[in-house]
Amino acid sequence: MTSPAPAPPGPSPLTSLRITMGALLVSPVILTLMITFVLWPNRDPLPWWPVLAVFAATAAGFLLAQLMGYTKRPVARKTPEERGRASLERFRAELILRFALTETPIVISIVLAFIVRNPIPLYAGASLGILSLAWHAWPATRLIDEADARYSAADGRPAYLKDALAGRAVTSA
Repeated sequence: MTSPAPAPPGPSPLTSLRITMGALLVSPVILTLMITFVLWPNRDPLPWWPVLAVFAATAAGFLLAQLMGYTKRPVARKTPEERGRASLERFRAELILRFALTETPIVISIVLAFIVRNPIPLYAGASLGILSLAWHAWPATRLIDEADARYSAADGRPAYLKDALAGRAVTSA
């Protein structure tokens, strides 16, 4: 039987992770606002290909995050403490991988906006990309529950991800 130990003082790993991901999720919004002033909408006709390229890149980033960003194998550590630590490390790594995969289309849309000298591709990329980032990279309860279930071993041993994210050390009773 295991019992959770009291949480150490300071923010929990989940709080730190949410602060970090919140800052990363806000950065495309700030960049979009700044680039809007650099590439103020002009009256030149916009070619259709940059917006289609942004849509394709966003769809590819979303699908790659779905296919590559969620590990299916269980955490194979022996003690509850090791399992909690390993689960937390894997969750963080997967979150950053999914962030990178879903942010890449936003970077592509920035490049395309400067190529065509119009912010419309950036608006398309940022709006869809931020939604994709929020779905795949924000450490929401949905992602935590799914990850905890994926990391649990086939023999029924829990992964202790929720305890690790809360900053509670799991000890054997």
